[in-house]
Amino acid sequence: MTVSNIKRPKTGGRAAGTPNKVSREVRQAAMAHTGDALAALVTLMNEAGNEQVRLQAATQLLDRAVGKPGAAIEIVRFETADQRNGKPQTLDDMLAEL
Repeated sequence: MTVSNIKRPKTGGRAAGTPNKVSREVRQAAMAHTGDALAALVTLMNEAGNEQVRLQAATQLLDRAVGKPGAAIEIVRFETADQRNGKPQTLDDMLAEL
């Protein structure tokens, strides 16, 4: 067995459960500017000369207000749990049809 394959315990870094103070301070500083940032996005969406900039600003606002759209998932209903069209189906067969 080579040395790179040996599992070693994690060493260094913050202890588990210790908050990252730098991230908290940066987040708090950024929160002070969220009103201005949203106003800038609205201004870009309404007044930018470039359609791509307006679209991107609108998309950013929607992502923050409603959330990003989820992936569409198709649900296939089988007549029974283990048969379809009279043929036995394995899980692999069912997944292959998706």
